[in-house]
Amino acid sequence: MKGLPTDEHAAPMQLRLAAAAVLVVAAAQDTTEKQIYVWHAPHHDYLYAPLRATVLNGLRGIGATRINIKFDGDFDWDAIPPGSILIWLGWGRKGRYGRNRRVPWKGLGARGIYRIYYQSEPVTSLVYTKDEVDEVWDFSWHNIDHCRGSDAPILRYVPIAFLREAPLIKRFGDVPKLVFFGNAKWRPCWSEIQNLMGADVMSRYNVWNDRDYEDFLGNDYIGIFLNLHKDCGNVSVPNPVTWRNPKLLSSGGLVISERCYGKDEIEFKGLIDFVERADIPIMFEQYVRMAPSERLRLGLSRREAFAKRFDAVGIFERAGIGSLLRERGV
Repeated sequence: MKGLPTDEHAAPMQLRLAAAAVLVVAAAQDTTEKQIYVWHAPHHDYLYAPLRATVLNGLRGIGATRINIKFDGDFDWDAIPPGSILIWLGWGRKGRYGRNRRVPWKGLGARGIYRIYYQSEPVTSLVYTKDEVDEVWDFSWHNIDHCRGSDAPILRYVPIAFLREAPLIKRFGDVPKLVFFGNAKWRPCWSEIQNLMGADVMSRYNVWNDRDYEDFLGNDYIGIFLNLHKDCGNVSVPNPVTWRNPKLLSSGGLVISERCYGKDEIEFKGLIDFVERADIPIMFEQYVRMAPSERLRLGLSRREAFAKRFDAVGIFERAGIGSLLRERGV
């Protein structure tokens, strides 16, 4: 997941990094004026591209111009001017790479910096209290509803937006497979799905740049994708609609998901097929019986609907972020 393209997700790696560097240098020329800092830990350039695109396109769309983007690990917290806004994206990586627990939240707050943490993982309890951060932005109602309480900071629903320049699925093959786009190792119910579907299901976890992603989408078996939760062995915990799904919808993919949190399902109604786990093979078979051209048209139709419902600027406006920037004077 940059003076960048409208949707940075599709930009080549070297262009994205170069553009980010230009913005950082430009911002460094004036370290006394309030700015918006969008930072995250290194080694997450591609993984966090959908999140960065959502935040940057949303901010720019509501008029923000002074944005400092950094994810190389060399974070000078003292250089952030008082009155600025820091938006820290996601967990980051353990150890020396600056996991979010290493962000000096309380020290930043004492200097008058407005602290926003974008929650990147499914959670069932509060990660930060209002004494540590001023706001939490979250991609899921599941997370928000599990984090409410007297100690909670301001909570905003900021889901991953449509990625306009994401590579498209150009054709659906005659003999599709149900593809889990992620690491099946962390899905306790993966063996259950394999037992239900045999050779019709597969996983893929070796795509780490746009070129590989586009090549992946060109495979003859591509087009129908599976969403499984990390704790899918626990049927009592409905989980959120996670990041991979907006990415696949932006490419025109058809997504079959095990059931998610009710409010999150409503947000994606008509875009993702939410079914009980035992019914996943039935839903897949319905798609297999469609002509490849029909599946392609349906995928593109859902992509268009997703683009309208999950526009980055619309997401930011509904979340009240424009008012926040005006109040903060940035």
